[in-house]
Amino acid sequence: MRIKLLALLLTLILVFVGLAGCSNEPKKSRAELQESISKYIAGDITGKIGESYNTKWFEFTIHSIDKVDSFAGYEAKDDHQLYKVLIAEKNISDEILAMGTFDFYMDDPGFEEFIWAIAPLDDTMMPEEFDLKPGESAEYVMIFEVPVDTAELALMYTEYFENEGIGATFAIDVD
Repeated sequence: MRIKLLALLLTLILVFVGLAGCSNEPKKSRAELQESISKYIAGDITGKIGESYNTKWFEFTIHSIDKVDSFAGYEAKDDHQLYKVLIAEKNISDEILAMGTFDFYMDDPGFEEFIWAIAPLDDTMMPEEFDLKPGESAEYVMIFEVPVDTAELALMYTEYFENEGIGATFAIDVD
């Protein structure tokens, strides 16, 4: 009797698993899948200016990335250029987040090190450190000083977890 019951149960499981695989919904492209699951799944996400992206803790939107000759009286060193980034962030977690200029960086395949934003020059610039409360939003300017001979410059954010795991890396190409 137990064997028949086990066989019947196994048959029902196989039928349900088989039916679960049947769907009339069109299959999503790899890019659509990556976009929809990138919220908490490790992987690289190529972002676009003006679109919002969710990390595990916060949502961010890069409103613009522009070359500028100077900002608040600061001019680029020789063989460098300044990029002004306008960024909005919103805390989507239940905890206060420690945010700051250390969160985003610029990278290029030819760089030996990441390029971090310069220290704030005025109140419009992102502070080196600040707290973002649950549900709170902030919008700031970040200034990056980058060598002029960049090939594939991108503004980047990488999720780093306390257990030393790495999550998604978001990259917004800089023209």
